[in-house]
Amino acid sequence: MPLATRLYNITASHECFAGVRKVLQWTVTDEDSAAVDITAFTFRFALRKPGDVTGDPLLELDNTAFTITNGAGGIVQMVIVAA
Repeated sequence: MPLATRLYNITASHECFAGVRKVLQWTVTDEDSAAVDITAFTFRFALRKPGDVTGDPLLELDNTAFTITNGAGGIVQMVIVAA
């Protein structure tokens, strides 16, 4: 099973606050910046403290938090809902 990971530095400017619904959207691209067909992909998300890439996540989301809005165009949305 192929696995792709990406590390993002989420800061206060991204306005991800506890108790607030947040929708993030991005396009999955290859090394040539061409969109990847993600039609059959599944996704996972883990939020960790800065500098802690292997510790227990503060928040984990499975595939149910993701919606592929344009599979052939590589576009996916992730929704973090208020608890």
